Amino acid sequence: MNANIPENVKIRKLRKEDKNSLINITFATAFLGKSGFKIFDDPVLFFDLGYLYYFLFERNNSFVAVIDEKVVGYILCTRSVLKRNFTEIFYIIPFIVLPKLIFFRYSIGVKTLKYIYLFTIDSIFGNNLNASFKEYPAALHINIIDKYRGKGLGSELMKELLEELRERKIKGLQLNTTSENKAAIALYRKFSFVEYKRRKSYMWEKFTSNKVNNISFVLDLKEEKL
Repeated sequence: MNANIPENVKIRKLRKEDKNSLINITFATAFLGKSGFKIFDDPVLFFDLGYLYYFLFERNNSFVAVIDEKVVGYILCTRSVLKRNFTEIFYIIPFIVLPKLIFFRYSIGVKTLKYIYLFTIDSIFGNNLNASFKEYPAALHINIIDKYRGKGLGSELMKELLEELRERKIKGLQLNTTSENKAAIALYRKFSFVEYKRRKSYMWEKFTSNKVNNISFVLDLKEEKL
């Protein structure tokens, strides 16, 4: 392991009992690596819309970093972006999210409505940066609690995932981020991800004074490891 990593850190597979930790970490890093409360009202709704799929169906492909029995970071992966998209559209949204909405299980305010509107506009104006599902069928999300960044946890999580995917003969991996996530971009480049596409983000520029690009990266897992 990296010399900066705390001695008591463990990297292990995602478990059922990790759900609350995933919700908390996801929301703590939702706004360009910072707390999502600036842009969204309900941590559970945010998690259900974008991350619940991984918890329900891809725990065997996902890993967490644990320090003193506390989950402080994760890397979530689907081996099939198409399967994830299909499951979210035809199962999670109609059978999990919608019933909770109907019975007022979520807190929805102006921030949430604005976020959903801007996300939709971003998608309409060509900011879908997905690479070829045939060449890069897998996709990932990685998040680390702020106070534990810079300690090599992201690298250890990435190593575990890439080893898993290569053992399973997955052809390629893709991910999306923004130009604001400089530490994440450095991590991806460290592991030989290459930039696939970038587009101006109409959405994030409404929340920050900076010019922001949405960026996708890809990694060919068929190539020999360095």
